[in-house]
Amino acid sequence: MRIRLRLDTVARQNKGWNLRRLAHELGVDYQNVLNWNNGRSNPRLPLLIQMSRLLHCQIDHLIATPDDAFKVKAPRTMLSSQAPRRRGRPKKKAQEAEA
Repeated sequence: MRIRLRLDTVARQNKGWNLRRLAHELGVDYQNVLNWNNGRSNPRLPLLIQMSRLLHCQIDHLIATPDDAFKVKAPRTMLSSQAPRRRGRPKKKAQEAEA
């Protein structure tokens, strides 16, 4: 089974590196890194561990999922402590207004 890695994105975001620089830091051929990134071949586990250490991320963050291309950011939910505060006096409830 082939897995596709998202090395280009992670290397750029975490270190500002391109794939050539990553290949140099790993001591491997640029073509190997390109093939891993495109899903044509898989790196060995020791190299995955070395990549995660170099890029300061977990191994599962390096592995692209099939829906990465279609990923849509979910709306951020607001915690009650982050909710905007009302200004002024609180509104009276309907029951209190009738009394």
